[in-house]
Amino acid sequence: MNNLVLSIDDDNDILRLISQILNGSGYNVITADKAVDALRILEEKKPDIILLDVNMPDINGIDLLKQIKSRKIFQDIPVIMVTVESDINTLKLAFDAGAVDYITKPIKAVELIVRVSSMLKLKKEMDVRKEREQRLAEITRELAVKNRILKGLSFIDELTGIGNRRLFDMILEKEWKRAKRYLQPISLIIIDIDYFKNFNDTYGHLKGDDCLKTVAKVLSKTIKRPSDIVARYGGEEFAVILPDTNEENAVKLAEDMRIGIENLNITHISSEIKILTISLGVASVIPNQNLEMSFLILLADRALYDAKNNGRNCVKVASLNDIFKTKIG
Repeated sequence: MNNLVLSIDDDNDILRLISQILNGSGYNVITADKAVDALRILEEKKPDIILLDVNMPDINGIDLLKQIKSRKIFQDIPVIMVTVESDINTLKLAFDAGAVDYITKPIKAVELIVRVSSMLKLKKEMDVRKEREQRLAEITRELAVKNRILKGLSFIDELTGIGNRRLFDMILEKEWKRAKRYLQPISLIIIDIDYFKNFNDTYGHLKGDDCLKTVAKVLSKTIKRPSDIVARYGGEEFAVILPDTNEENAVKLAEDMRIGIENLNITHISSEIKILTISLGVASVIPNQNLEMSFLILLADRALYDAKNNGRNCVKVASLNDIFKTKIG
């Protein structure tokens, strides 16, 4: 496809001469002898290059150039000024307005062809470069999105869709530090599916996976605040981090979770009560300089141990008074 040249000049003899020269060199030329016609043509047909007379009767050529360059869709079109003048100030104004070159009247055929050809070649190279830069920017954006997704996935348990152990460790450390700074309580619930190994052995691993997903869904629906986090702690164990939550409220939430699973009435013939249940251990402390985060986990583990050794399907609580027993137990 031949390049399209828009020639703007109030002198029709100049327009005919430019058309004759450039048409003979394989270019398609459209002409305008008024600024209003030039702007209309620009809207209808986006030319590859513009030849613009500096002195127009209805509007100064430089002012017209400024109008053209003010439109984003026209900013990449190279403009060569055509002038009888070679005044430095005039040319400076033209270049400042966005012109890339100029030719003087009277028009010389060889000079016109060379300058138009050179500018179009440069424009093509710039268009290719711009396209590459746009593609690179697009690829960069795509990679950024994928990296965010991958980062998110690295904190998500693939089976259940809730947080994984990595997320649990990160959030617990952050919330522990916050609780210590503001002297606020923090609670932890550790949950175990009762007789899960027997469930797997009886119904198969696919049903076992469905069981894990169901439990995760119920636990996630039971928490009420965005700051509360449910995570898969490992195997059939889950953990719930409850910032700024005292023991009473943590126990109440744990009981709601226990009831939520029990009310599903999922058959579990290998369980003592023949339906799926969970055991929950609750620990709640206000961190201080003498208390390590690991104590909270040890307490919740101790409480879960008590729940499993007291008939399962129940909620048990461990307090700071149990730390010594936890250490030696």
